[in-house]
Amino acid sequence: MSDGALRVGLVGLGVHARSVLLPALEALPDVRVVGAADPDEGARRGCAVPSWSSTDDLLDSSGAEAVVVSVPPGVSGEAARAVAARGLHLYLEKPCGASAADVAAIAADVERTDRVVAAGLNYRSDAGVQHLRGALRAGAVGEPVTARAVFTVAAPAAGSWRAGTVLRDLGVHEADLLRFVLDEPVRAVTATVSTPGHGVQIATVCAELGSLQASLVLGFGAAEHAALEVIGTEGRVQVDQWDAPWLVHHRSQAAGPVRALGGRLRAALGPAGLLSALRRPPGGGSHASALGLWAAACRGGAVGAAARVRLPTLDDARRALAVVEAAERSAATGSRVVVD
Repeated sequence: MSDGALRVGLVGLGVHARSVLLPALEALPDVRVVGAADPDEGARRGCAVPSWSSTDDLLDSSGAEAVVVSVPPGVSGEAARAVAARGLHLYLEKPCGASAADVAAIAADVERTDRVVAAGLNYRSDAGVQHLRGALRAGAVGEPVTARAVFTVAAPAAGSWRAGTVLRDLGVHEADLLRFVLDEPVRAVTATVSTPGHGVQIATVCAELGSLQASLVLGFGAAEHAALEVIGTEGRVQVDQWDAPWLVHHRSQAAGPVRALGGRLRAALGPAGLLSALRRPPGGGSHASALGLWAAACRGGAVGAAARVRLPTLDDARRALAVVEAAERSAATGSRVVVD
């Protein structure tokens, strides 16, 4: 570890923080985790880095210059404001607040300095999503017509804040990805939520993005799967965000367009080219990529400046949460709801 390592603190030692965020941070070059905070003594007892019971104690005693906050949404604002008040860089895990209005208020308070502030919308940093976005910008599918996404995971542990909130927990990611890859905001939604039992909860969302429509399927208590597909006038691109190898497919209805589009898709996707299986690169997945980008921005310089413009913002999180809130209202009322 270099003497110039970025000193990072972690607020929150829940399952996600211990099993995903902390290992990802510890694996990053030029990053040193200097401490963590959580009021739960049991969570602190199993932590391999120095730990404190309060956020203030961590910030006062660890020497951290950048902090990752991973706590339930109802208390994330308090922790984020404490980090910002000390002039430290901030990475705030999604959903970043209890509501879109709450996220907007947090952003207004913590983005007043030149410190780096990023939202934990890590799926933007997924290698497959990046390839898909590049393919769309290269015209690989022609004009996008529709998109569909599936995101299903095991049921959350009993007592977790995530339990019973499939739209809020998983929908934030997918709402953000739609806007990220398609460059169109979600303007209205129609949603349903079913709970057949045994911890299973399935939400379906029809999202309107201008003239384009997208469908989302979100689920708790199902086999883990995350995939995103965009279909256009001349082809389609699909990415599996978790499986290896992840696949990016392209099809066209006529031989002429296949030949013409092959060059464009190869330009977007690299040597793997058309209709090929692309292996996910090593590096710990989207969390490691997202945290690495944030850490680079925190270190500054030319590399940091380039990284900073690519970071998801708290306004991105607010927009995604506004879509989720509209979907929750739609599921409750059975009506189409315009996104605020």
